[in-house]
Amino acid sequence: MSKMTDSYESLLNGRLAQLLAELGLNALAEQAVESGRMNIRIKFNPHILAIECEKFGIGKRTAAVRDAIKRLIPPDDYGQPDADIAVALVYSHNCTESNFTVDTEVEFAIIDPVEIDDQTADQIAKQTQWNVSSVKILATTVKRLNDDLGNPDFTAAKLNSALEFAVNRLSVYQRQQLANSLNLPLDPNDRNFHAAAKRSMLVVASAAMFHARLNSYIARMKPLLDSRTGKPFEGDWPPLGLQQCLKSHDLIGELREAWNLILAVDYKPIFETGLAAIDGVTHDPNLSAAIRRVISSSLAIVRVIEGLRHDLLGRIFHAVLGNARYDGSFYTTTAAATLLSGLAIRDRGDLADNLSNMRVIDPSCGTGTLLMAVAERIKDVANDIKYVELIEHVLTGYDINLTATHMAATTLGLLSPTTKFHTINIYLAAFGETENSQHPVKTGSLEIYGEDQVLPTFDWPGSMTQFESGVTHQLVEKADLVIMNPPFTRNSLRHNQLGKKVKNLVKSREKEIFSKAPVQVSFTSSGPAFLVLAEFLAKAKNSTLALVLPLVASRNPSTQEVRRFLASRFHVETVITPHDPTRFWFSENTSISEMLVIMRRREEKGPTRFINLSRNPKTFAKR
Repeated sequence: MSKMTDSYESLLNGRLAQLLAELGLNALAEQAVESGRMNIRIKFNPHILAIECEKFGIGKRTAAVRDAIKRLIPPDDYGQPDADIAVALVYSHNCTESNFTVDTEVEFAIIDPVEIDDQTADQIAKQTQWNVSSVKILATTVKRLNDDLGNPDFTAAKLNSALEFAVNRLSVYQRQQLANSLNLPLDPNDRNFHAAAKRSMLVVASAAMFHARLNSYIARMKPLLDSRTGKPFEGDWPPLGLQQCLKSHDLIGELREAWNLILAVDYKPIFETGLAAIDGVTHDPNLSAAIRRVISSSLAIVRVIEGLRHDLLGRIFHAVLGNARYDGSFYTTTAAATLLSGLAIRDRGDLADNLSNMRVIDPSCGTGTLLMAVAERIKDVANDIKYVELIEHVLTGYDINLTATHMAATTLGLLSPTTKFHTINIYLAAFGETENSQHPVKTGSLEIYGEDQVLPTFDWPGSMTQFESGVTHQLVEKADLVIMNPPFTRNSLRHNQLGKKVKNLVKSREKEIFSKAPVQVSFTSSGPAFLVLAEFLAKAKNSTLALVLPLVASRNPSTQEVRRFLASRFHVETVITPHDPTRFWFSENTSISEMLVIMRRREEKGPTRFINLSRNPKTFAKR
């Protein structure tokens, strides 16, 4: 073989694939894919990594990046990306097949799919960090990339990119329609309705993920009775799978038909909310392209979601849709939720003898991060209970945010897709202005205290415009464990989306509710009221409070009376504060110092334990 033919790019690609295989990677060269011929395809489970290669020369970095980008975007409106992540690689000028070994140096760069939108290949090539390392180092880097692909933060970033693409395809009027379809609160500074539309698209994404998870169950779930009508089921079965819907030219029509058919079984919180988002918008090619991009990304996420114990959807919600400024919703990090649930449930002795009789409540549940952590903790210490029992009987969550409760129901349901959702205990609490002359506003979960364990909640998707006809008065049982991250945003910022008049009425209603409380409640924020509510919800004997609180709540004069009140009824068992200078909080989208507090209503009392974390972990490790 001549020196010239010895350096053909195809031969170098084959040799590189061989070397990577020898180093433990499932690598194949010159693979035919939808977007063309992939130079090197590396198969993980369940991910695909593409390596696109060029020989040394002017402009070759850009050429390699351009080919890598092709593997990360669908080749047309109906396809799937060929890879989850890609590497652009340039061989050295003197590299030949015969002298190519594991010690040969190559230039390579990681092409993150999150960073490719709205940038040219040349821009990405210039901005990306290029490495000059041996094939051995390349193999090690690729193996680490597989770990990154299973990281919820990476997955969240990928979906965030898809959501941004989708929202940017829509007109301002369509974005407004999306917001209105789910009755979402609007940021007064967001005149283009970008944030609300993005939140609506996330509802569509989470419904799509659940649809994909049902694929392996739905064929044998044909209902005898149609839950939509209460009459015997009639119709074709099973519904199309998400992959089949995605291949159709009429994706939205196929989704509508499939989701309506799935509703014959159950899953009202998931699919009625998703359908409300889709059906409330003027349909045009831009909406179709937006929905297709979101569905495609959702399908890719489902490939990794089954292997994760993380609250993945909640993590995504926190990462892309922070709204604490307006409703006090600081969502608990997954690591903190895992730590808090582990402290609250130390061992089997902290659970009820009959687990189905145990009650866990989060009155400000958000996307269900804390409830998810409790479910996993109970499973850790009591293998004799199934997730479906926990979801249908043990766990209860309330929130005022429609998209948050939608995702709480979705996230918990993903633990056990066959859960009967008509018994799932995630509720949208009535909040805001009503047409009731006696009570012109409702205050969300705080109404439990005002109405003596009865809470006005909505059927899905629900809105305050349906208050007179759509509200259900839900009896709230006392709990063995009350776990929550209560809203402590100051009143001057809370609920700005309501407008000044309604906001003031909500404040007045809160004060009215707690005027007869056994302790004076300050309303500089609603946090103290939620602490009094937590005590009210806890059973009189053998109950526990597990709380994420601002550190200032331990010494602020406005919470002094409430602190004394709780101390008179509970033993403060554990207080944890982070002293990590880079992470002194336990919530997403905040920078205030926080603490974890465990209180128990027990006869036995020991010393209070104070723990300072010198390093506050970003992720959790299974105990």
